[in-house]
Amino acid sequence: MPERPAPARTHRALVGALCFAFLPSCEPNRGDVRAAPMPPAPSAAPTTEAPPTDGVDADGPTQSALSPLRAEWLVSLPVEGFRDARVTVPQGATEARPVVVALHGAGDRPEWACGGWRLVADAYPFVVCPTGEPGGAPGGFVWGNDAAVEREVNAAIEALRRRFGDYVAPGCALLAGFSQGAIRMVPILAHGGGFCPQAVLCEGAYDGVGKNFARGFLAAGGRRLLLGCSQPYCAQVFGERRTTLRAAGIDARKVYSGGRTHNLDGEMVSALREAWPWLVRDDDRWSMYLRARSREEKKPAN
Repeated sequence: MPERPAPARTHRALVGALCFAFLPSCEPNRGDVRAAPMPPAPSAAPTTEAPPTDGVDADGPTQSALSPLRAEWLVSLPVEGFRDARVTVPQGATEARPVVVALHGAGDRPEWACGGWRLVADAYPFVVCPTGEPGGAPGGFVWGNDAAVEREVNAAIEALRRRFGDYVAPGCALLAGFSQGAIRMVPILAHGGGFCPQAVLCEGAYDGVGKNFARGFLAAGGRRLLLGCSQPYCAQVFGERRTTLRAAGIDARKVYSGGRTHNLDGEMVSALREAWPWLVRDDDRWSMYLRARSREEKKPAN
Protein backbone atom coordinates (compact mmCIF):
# COMPACT_ATOMS: atom_id res chain seq x y z
CA MET A 1 0.00 0.00 0.00
CA PRO A 2 1.58 3.33 -0.96
CA GLU A 3 2.48 5.88 1.68
CA ARG A 4 -0.36 8.38 1.82
CA PRO A 5 0.63 12.02 2.16
CA ALA A 6 0.10 13.27 5.70
CA PRO A 7 -2.79 15.67 6.15
CA ALA A 8 -2.19 19.13 7.53
CA ARG A 9 -0.84 18.85 11.03
CA THR A 10 -2.40 20.64 13.96
CA HIS A 11 0.01 20.99 16.87
CA ARG A 12 -1.81 21.23 20.13
CA ALA A 13 -0.45 21.44 23.64
CA LEU A 14 -0.25 18.15 25.50
CA VAL A 15 -3.36 18.69 27.59
CA GLY A 16 -5.78 16.57 29.57
CA ALA A 17 -4.80 13.64 31.68
CA LEU A 18 -1.12 13.75 30.75
CA CYS A 19 -0.68 17.24 32.18
CA PHE A 20 -1.20 15.79 35.70
CA ALA A 21 2.01 16.09 37.77
CA PHE A 22 4.37 17.54 35.21
CA LEU A 23 2.73 20.73 33.99
CA PRO A 24 1.02 23.06 36.47
CA SER A 25 -0.81 24.74 33.61
CA CYS A 26 -1.27 23.94 29.92
CA GLU A 27 -1.93 26.64 27.35
CA PRO A 28 -3.28 25.37 24.01
CA ASN A 29 -1.02 25.60 20.99
CA ARG A 30 -3.24 27.08 18.30
CA GLY A 31 -1.42 25.39 15.44
CA ASP A 32 1.00 28.27 14.79
CA VAL A 33 4.38 26.78 13.93
CA ARG A 34 5.99 29.69 15.73
CA ALA A 35 4.34 28.77 19.01
CA ALA A 36 6.58 28.58 22.06
CA PRO A 37 7.42 25.19 23.59
CA MET A 38 5.48 23.92 26.58
CA PRO A 39 5.96 25.68 29.92
CA PRO A 40 8.56 24.08 32.20
CA ALA A 41 7.58 21.40 34.65
CA PRO A 42 8.33 21.86 38.34
CA SER A 43 11.64 20.35 39.37
CA ALA A 44 11.45 16.90 40.92
CA ALA A 45 14.77 17.41 42.68
CA PRO A 46 14.82 17.24 46.48
CA THR A 47 15.38 20.53 48.26
CA THR A 48 19.10 20.25 48.99
CA GLU A 49 21.88 22.78 48.93
CA ALA A 50 23.60 21.15 45.95
CA PRO A 51 24.77 23.83 43.50
CA PRO A 52 22.60 24.10 40.40
CA THR A 53 24.07 22.83 37.15
CA ASP A 54 22.86 21.79 33.73
CA GLY A 55 25.63 19.23 33.40
CA VAL A 56 28.49 17.64 35.28
CA ASP A 57 32.25 17.92 35.31
CA ALA A 58 34.12 15.92 32.71
CA ASP A 59 35.37 13.48 35.35
CA GLY A 60 31.84 12.91 36.68
CA PRO A 61 30.81 12.24 40.29
CA THR A 62 33.13 10.06 42.34
CA GLN A 63 30.46 8.41 44.48
CA SER A 64 28.05 5.70 43.41
CA ALA A 65 25.08 7.85 44.50
CA LEU A 66 24.94 10.98 42.39
CA SER A 67 23.88 14.38 43.66
CA PRO A 68 20.36 15.27 42.51
CA LEU A 69 20.56 16.46 38.92
CA ARG A 70 19.57 20.11 38.72
CA ALA A 71 18.77 21.64 35.36
CA GLU A 72 16.00 23.27 33.40
CA TRP A 73 13.53 20.69 32.14
CA LEU A 74 14.45 21.54 28.51
CA VAL A 75 17.97 22.53 27.50
CA SER A 76 19.82 23.23 24.27
CA LEU A 77 22.60 20.78 23.44
CA PRO A 78 25.41 21.78 21.05
CA VAL A 79 26.11 18.91 18.62
CA GLU A 80 29.35 18.98 16.71
CA GLY A 81 28.76 19.31 12.98
CA PHE A 82 24.99 19.84 13.34
CA ARG A 83 22.46 22.30 14.69
CA ASP A 84 21.84 22.29 18.43
CA ALA A 85 19.57 19.52 19.67
CA ARG A 86 17.09 19.84 22.51
CA VAL A 87 17.13 17.64 25.60
CA THR A 88 14.59 17.08 28.34
CA VAL A 89 16.41 16.37 31.59
CA PRO A 90 15.30 13.93 34.34
CA GLN A 91 15.31 16.57 37.05
CA GLY A 92 16.42 15.34 40.46
CA ALA A 93 17.85 12.04 39.21
CA THR A 94 20.40 10.49 41.60
CA GLU A 95 21.25 7.56 39.33
CA ALA A 96 22.04 6.98 35.69
CA ARG A 97 19.00 7.26 33.43
CA PRO A 98 18.32 5.75 29.98
CA VAL A 99 18.17 7.72 26.73
CA VAL A 100 15.34 8.14 24.23
CA VAL A 101 16.17 9.78 20.90
CA ALA A 102 13.08 11.39 19.35
CA LEU A 103 12.88 12.35 15.67
CA HIS A 104 10.22 14.97 14.86
CA GLY A 105 7.99 15.21 11.81
CA ALA A 106 8.51 17.35 8.70
CA GLY A 107 8.09 21.04 9.43
CA ASP A 108 8.11 20.40 13.18
CA ARG A 109 10.56 21.57 15.82
CA PRO A 110 12.72 19.49 18.18
CA GLU A 111 11.23 21.03 21.31
CA TRP A 112 7.79 19.81 20.26
CA ALA A 113 9.11 16.26 19.96
CA CYS A 114 10.90 16.54 23.30
CA GLY A 115 7.80 17.78 25.10
CA GLY A 116 5.61 14.97 23.76
CA TRP A 117 7.96 12.05 24.35
CA ARG A 118 8.92 13.40 27.79
CA LEU A 119 5.30 13.00 28.87
CA VAL A 120 5.03 9.60 27.20
CA ALA A 121 7.92 8.34 29.36
CA ASP A 122 6.87 10.17 32.54
CA ALA A 123 9.95 12.46 32.49
CA TYR A 124 12.09 9.47 33.55
CA PRO A 125 14.75 9.29 30.79
CA PHE A 126 16.81 11.84 28.97
CA VAL A 127 14.93 12.63 25.76
CA VAL A 128 17.30 13.85 23.05
CA CYS A 129 15.73 15.60 20.06
CA PRO A 130 18.01 16.30 17.08
CA THR A 131 17.01 19.21 14.86
CA GLY A 132 17.59 18.36 11.19
CA GLU A 133 17.59 21.01 8.44
CA PRO A 134 15.35 24.09 8.03
CA GLY A 135 12.28 23.42 5.91
CA GLY A 136 8.71 22.22 5.71
CA ALA A 137 7.18 25.27 7.43
CA PRO A 138 8.34 28.68 8.68
CA GLY A 139 10.54 27.99 11.68
CA GLY A 140 10.29 24.24 11.12
CA PHE A 141 12.80 21.53 10.26
CA VAL A 142 12.97 18.45 8.05
CA TRP A 143 15.27 15.45 7.74
CA GLY A 144 17.88 14.93 5.03
CA ASN A 145 19.08 11.58 3.72
CA ASP A 146 19.20 8.49 5.91
CA ALA A 147 22.96 8.49 6.40
CA ALA A 148 22.98 12.13 7.53
CA VAL A 149 20.16 11.47 9.99
CA GLU A 150 22.01 8.55 11.56
CA ARG A 151 25.19 10.63 11.89
CA GLU A 152 23.23 13.39 13.60
CA VAL A 153 21.56 10.93 15.97
CA ASN A 154 24.89 9.43 17.01
CA ALA A 155 26.51 12.85 17.38
CA ALA A 156 23.65 13.99 19.62
CA ILE A 157 24.03 10.94 21.85
CA GLU A 158 27.77 11.54 22.16
CA ALA A 159 27.14 15.19 23.03
CA LEU A 160 24.64 14.17 25.71
CA ARG A 161 27.13 11.77 27.32
CA ARG A 162 29.84 14.43 27.35
CA ARG A 163 27.57 16.98 28.96
CA PHE A 164 25.81 14.86 31.57
CA GLY A 165 28.43 12.21 32.24
CA ASP A 166 27.49 9.58 34.83
CA TYR A 167 23.86 10.69 34.83
CA VAL A 168 23.49 9.00 31.43
CA ALA A 169 23.13 5.23 31.68
CA PRO A 170 25.52 3.17 29.57
CA GLY A 171 24.14 1.06 26.77
CA CYS A 172 21.76 1.59 23.90
CA ALA A 173 19.49 4.52 23.10
CA LEU A 174 15.82 3.87 22.32
CA LEU A 175 14.62 5.42 19.05
CA ALA A 176 11.19 7.04 18.73
CA GLY A 177 10.03 8.67 15.49
CA PHE A 178 6.95 10.64 14.47
CA SER A 179 5.83 11.05 10.83
CA GLN A 180 8.91 11.86 8.71
CA GLY A 181 11.02 11.05 11.75
CA ALA A 182 9.55 7.53 11.74
CA ILE A 183 10.28 7.17 8.02
CA ARG A 184 13.94 8.12 8.51
CA MET A 185 14.22 5.79 11.48
CA VAL A 186 13.34 2.61 9.57
CA PRO A 187 16.66 2.09 7.73
CA ILE A 188 18.58 2.84 10.93
CA LEU A 189 16.68 0.13 12.77
CA ALA A 190 16.96 -2.32 9.88
CA HIS A 191 20.75 -2.35 9.87
CA GLY A 192 21.43 -1.94 13.60
CA GLY A 193 24.03 0.49 14.81
CA GLY A 194 23.93 -0.22 18.53
CA PHE A 195 20.43 1.11 19.23
CA CYS A 196 17.98 -0.58 21.58
CA PRO A 197 16.05 -3.69 20.47
CA GLN A 198 12.86 -1.73 21.21
CA ALA A 199 11.65 1.23 19.14
CA VAL A 200 8.57 3.34 18.40
CA LEU A 201 7.14 4.36 15.03
CA CYS A 202 4.30 6.87 15.21
CA GLU A 203 2.16 8.06 12.28
CA GLY A 204 4.67 7.27 9.55
CA ALA A 205 6.80 4.64 7.75
CA TYR A 206 3.76 2.62 6.66
CA ASP A 207 5.57 1.22 3.62
CA GLY A 208 8.78 0.69 5.53
CA VAL A 209 7.85 -2.00 8.01
CA GLY A 210 7.19 -5.02 5.81
CA LYS A 211 8.94 -8.38 5.56
CA ASN A 212 12.31 -6.97 4.48
CA PHE A 213 12.36 -4.59 7.43
CA ALA A 214 11.37 -7.40 9.81
CA ARG A 215 14.28 -9.55 8.63
CA GLY A 216 16.75 -6.69 8.97
CA PHE A 217 15.44 -5.56 12.35
CA LEU A 218 15.68 -9.09 13.75
CA ALA A 219 19.17 -9.59 12.33
CA ALA A 220 20.24 -6.33 13.97
CA GLY A 221 18.95 -7.53 17.35
CA GLY A 222 15.54 -5.87 17.22
CA ARG A 223 12.83 -7.52 19.29
CA ARG A 224 9.94 -5.17 20.08
CA LEU A 225 8.16 -2.44 18.11
CA LEU A 226 5.44 -0.06 19.26
CA LEU A 227 3.27 1.37 16.47
CA GLY A 228 1.37 4.53 17.37
CA CYS A 229 -1.57 6.05 15.47
CA SER A 230 -3.65 9.20 15.84
CA GLN A 231 -5.80 8.79 12.71
CA PRO A 232 -7.82 5.95 11.16
CA TYR A 233 -5.65 5.40 8.08
CA CYS A 234 -2.59 4.82 10.22
CA ALA A 235 -4.51 2.43 12.48
CA GLN A 236 -5.66 0.38 9.50
CA VAL A 237 -2.22 0.09 7.86
CA PHE A 238 -0.27 -0.45 11.06
CA GLY A 239 -2.77 -3.14 12.03
CA GLU A 240 -1.77 -5.00 8.87
CA ARG A 241 1.93 -4.37 9.46
CA ARG A 242 1.66 -5.65 13.02
CA THR A 243 0.49 -9.02 11.68
CA THR A 244 3.49 -9.17 9.33
CA LEU A 245 5.92 -8.21 12.07
CA ARG A 246 4.55 -10.76 14.51
CA ALA A 247 4.71 -13.52 11.89
CA ALA A 248 8.41 -12.70 11.47
CA GLY A 249 9.05 -13.00 15.20
CA ILE A 250 8.90 -9.35 16.30
CA ASP A 251 6.83 -8.49 19.35
CA ALA A 252 4.69 -5.73 17.83
CA ARG A 253 1.89 -3.71 19.41
CA LYS A 254 -0.37 -1.05 17.89
CA VAL A 255 -2.01 1.75 19.85
CA TYR A 256 -4.63 4.12 18.46
CA SER A 257 -5.70 7.32 20.19
CA GLY A 258 -9.06 7.39 18.41
CA GLY A 259 -8.45 10.78 16.84
CA ARG A 260 -8.60 11.90 13.23
CA THR A 261 -5.62 14.28 12.94
CA HIS A 262 -1.95 13.66 12.25
CA ASN A 263 -0.16 14.81 15.40
CA LEU A 264 1.46 13.91 18.69
CA ASP A 265 -1.15 15.51 20.93
CA GLY A 266 -2.58 14.75 24.37
CA GLU A 267 -4.65 11.74 23.29
CA MET A 268 -1.77 10.23 21.31
CA VAL A 269 0.64 10.82 24.18
CA SER A 270 -1.78 9.14 26.58
CA ALA A 271 -2.08 6.05 24.37
CA LEU A 272 1.69 5.76 23.98
CA ARG A 273 2.24 6.27 27.71
CA GLU A 274 -0.14 3.41 28.48
CA ALA A 275 1.98 1.06 26.35
CA TRP A 276 5.41 2.30 27.45
CA PRO A 277 5.93 -0.20 30.31
CA TRP A 278 5.35 -3.02 27.80
CA LEU A 279 7.99 -1.52 25.52
CA VAL A 280 10.79 -1.23 28.13
CA ARG A 281 9.89 -4.09 30.46
CA ASP A 282 13.07 -6.09 29.71
CA ASP A 283 15.48 -3.19 30.23
CA ASP A 284 16.89 -3.00 33.77
CA ARG A 285 17.68 0.70 33.34
CA TRP A 286 13.93 1.35 33.50
CA SER A 287 13.36 -0.64 36.70
CA MET A 288 12.60 2.37 38.93
CA TYR A 289 10.16 3.70 36.36
CA LEU A 290 8.44 0.33 36.06
CA ARG A 291 8.04 0.03 39.83
CA ALA A 292 6.53 3.52 39.97
CA ARG A 293 4.08 2.72 37.18
CA SER A 294 3.14 -0.55 38.90
CA ARG A 295 2.37 1.30 42.14
CA GLU A 296 0.33 3.85 40.22
CA GLU A 297 -1.76 1.15 38.57
CA LYS A 298 -2.45 -0.51 41.92
CA LYS A 299 -3.89 2.65 43.48
CA PRO A 300 -7.66 2.43 43.93
CA ALA A 301 -9.72 4.70 41.72
CA ASN A 302 -11.30 7.70 43.45
